[in-house]
Amino acid sequence: MALCGFGADHKPRKKTLDVHREYVYEYTRMKYNPMNFSDLAETELGKKLWAYLTRTDSRLMMKTASKLKRPAVEGVAEELLEEFGDDVRADRIKQMVGHMVRQIMEAEGYQLNASHVPVRIGKLFTKASRYRKSE
Repeated sequence: MALCGFGADHKPRKKTLDVHREYVYEYTRMKYNPMNFSDLAETELGKKLWAYLTRTDSRLMMKTASKLKRPAVEGVAEELLEEFGDDVRADRIKQMVGHMVRQIMEAEGYQLNASHVPVRIGKLFTKASRYRKSE
């Protein structure tokens, strides 16, 4: 069951051709369900992280990492540090990022495959969740 949802008025904005010649949809109304992270999600950093993670290129990097059987955050870890600096190093922020990534991956049709998988790329995360495409 996905933790996030699209509003009743959700419609894909447009169909675009990505670098792999597959059609992808750019969503305009995807909303984060912060649950235990509502205090952080409403901050400027929380809103910027959600906007960054839901970008088409970020979603593509997370999906690519998942296709390679790696944790989804491996695809964006270095970019998160470049974009947000040391602000994303706090444990609670990293937990929220993982929570956001799970909702994004589920909305993309992936499901949790394994938790606490060692992260090999980047120095931001040590362990993270791996996802696989739902069948």
